[in-house]
Amino acid sequence: MRRSSKTTKTASRACRNGSRRRSLISKSIQHETLEGSDARTITLKFPDFSPSFSGVDYLFGFGLPNFYFHVATTHDILCHLGVPIGKRDYLGPLK
Repeated sequence: MRRSSKTTKTASRACRNGSRRRSLISKSIQHETLEGSDARTITLKFPDFSPSFSGVDYLFGFGLPNFYFHVATTHDILCHLGVPIGKRDYLGPLK
């Protein structure tokens, strides 16, 4: 079921605004802050357990899978709302 044009425009605007915010955040992180992060211990705190990871294990075993899960879920929601989104929207500008 396709949604109204108004719903599609609102969802598209929200995506663009979120992208701008993420760009500003990434520009505010200093390179030195990330040095040695591959070896840092990261401990997550859940109500019933607290797993610990090295930075590399966290990135590849928890962070990236969690990120891609949310990207796929966001894609599904936007498609459901009628936003015309596809693979090229993920690839960015092709030169």
